[in-house]
Amino acid sequence: HGMCGVTVLKTAAIDDQMVYLYERNCGATTGFELHLSMLKKEESLGDSMGNLFSASLASWSSTLESSLSLKVDGRDAMTIQLQGVTLGKVFKQEPSVRIQHLHSPQNN
Repeated sequence: HGMCGVTVLKTAAIDDQMVYLYERNCGATTGFELHLSMLKKEESLGDSMGNLFSASLASWSSTLESSLSLKVDGRDAMTIQLQGVTLGKVFKQEPSVRIQHLHSPQNN
């Protein structure tokens, strides 16, 4: 690999760990993916797959960053909140990770 672009969307610190919610794009054929990783603070994220959660993104409205939020209540209690985002295939989802779909308020 080594050819993937990574954009960190949200981060959270917990104890001596950092949690990263990020988008990964490995080129036109694979499209965009959403990943969640927890690493020690001194470790760098690189462009690897998420170690807690990874899925392909089917569609999203507006900017991805504004459509997502990350709630970290503990090492084994994390919630990724999605608004106007459709996940494609989920490759990995640890029991500690919950996906919550929020209904976007109507902006008239």
